[in-house]
Amino acid sequence: MARLGRSLIISVALCAALLPTGCGAASSGSPGQRIFDAGVGHAGAIPRSAMGGPYSTDGPPCAGCHGATGQGSGIGPGIAAATLGAKHTITHKPSAADTSPQPVAEGPWTPQQTVGAVTTGVTPEGDHLGGRMPKWRLDSTDASALAQYLGKL
Repeated sequence: MARLGRSLIISVALCAALLPTGCGAASSGSPGQRIFDAGVGHAGAIPRSAMGGPYSTDGPPCAGCHGATGQGSGIGPGIAAATLGAKHTITHKPSAADTSPQPVAEGPWTPQQTVGAVTTGVTPEGDHLGGRMPKWRLDSTDASALAQYLGKL
């Protein structure tokens, strides 16, 4: 039992030291940055739905797939203002029924249009985002905060 307790303490200490948001705790910074970094809005964890499933607070926040500065990663594309604010290529499903995502040139998008895509799963051009991209249930306060933060990335 003492060994299990010691392992738990070591795991928590490593997680807190290695992760900038302390294992999912809200990051410091603006409200939009807390949403981006930790998935935490003004009223707590923000529910999201991936691949048409039920809404929950499971899964990574924006930074988990799109990178700490919105530069993109092997999971999600770049979503920094310099990328989305210009013509860009994004991989999405052309329709909800299509199972083979296609790269398509879109944009430019404003931060508010990006937040619209995040909440609806549909781009400003009317195309469906890829199945791994969750739809986030943002209220107007959190949507505004995230749009403001995305505009600064």
